[in-house]
Amino acid sequence: MRRTLVSILAAVGALVAAAPASAGTITQPNACFWSIHSRWEQQNIDWAGTATPNPLAPGSGATLTGTSAHVRLPDWVTTYGDFFNAGVNELPTKVWIALTGENTVQGVQVVALDTVARTTVTDNPDGTRSMTPIEVTVPLPDTAWTAGVVGAAAFRQAGPGTLPPVPVGRDGANVTPKGSVFIATATPGGVPIQLDCQPGQPVNDRLAVAPVGAGNFESVPVQAGAVAIPAPKAVPALSLRTTALKAKGRQIKVALSCTAADCHGALTLKAGSKSVAAKKSYSMKSGARQTVTLTLTKSAQKALKQKQSRKVTLRITATGGKTITKQFTLR
Repeated sequence: MRRTLVSILAAVGALVAAAPASAGTITQPNACFWSIHSRWEQQNIDWAGTATPNPLAPGSGATLTGTSAHVRLPDWVTTYGDFFNAGVNELPTKVWIALTGENTVQGVQVVALDTVARTTVTDNPDGTRSMTPIEVTVPLPDTAWTAGVVGAAAFRQAGPGTLPPVPVGRDGANVTPKGSVFIATATPGGVPIQLDCQPGQPVNDRLAVAPVGAGNFESVPVQAGAVAIPAPKAVPALSLRTTALKAKGRQIKVALSCTAADCHGALTLKAGSKSVAAKKSYSMKSGARQTVTLTLTKSAQKALKQKQSRKVTLRITATGGKTITKQFTLR
């Protein structure tokens, strides 16, 4: 078990980036839920980033640059090098991060990263193994924001439940994260490992988490009379929260969420090139959740009763944003 935990910690180490000396920084206590043993574990994440221009004018565009998340893993991890192969070990890792911009139009933005965590294992003459410390660096992409009213625009790790579903389940099925940082990796032997982190502290023998408010790693004043720059174009970020499709009579419920800008579009459901449900439009405000009901055609309902299940493709458009296309087994 402890050896397996090494690979988990190595994945956490993939969340690191060097920030410029002028960036705001903060060490944020996190509780991370480890899928391998279904427990919450304590892990600090060091955040950094710089917002420009400074100060901001109300309604001005702002850019958060040099954003990073840094993790230093405990030194005792290196005593379990026998779990890894001798030489350089690489763990492909996917990371999703939600950032909060207080007093901004966007409110929360999500970034997704692909990275690799590395450690070098050495076979010692006495038969033991040693590992290099796991402290990795990965930059986050710049993010564009729009300042709100006079006051301050503050940036920090988002709170629990701010990530959309992520495709890390069996056969790419969606999983809904509990927190605001989600890490998906695998051991060298291919065992999937997931960490679900949020600002907080493990409690009750690590079976639960006590959330804490995240601190700001950057804050800039929003002042009347400051020089304004063009605000970024609002791009809606639509997320599919539904993880399985099940028909009740002729009805199918599809759960959506929307961030960054208002979302408008339509849903279609097809089996191959043939529509199995009537096209349905939707409209929702940024930050809202909505459940859309699709209605099966009579022929599709009849075919489903005969076969019990059917492979279908759900397509959801978002005007000005990305289209979601997801395959399901309709039951």
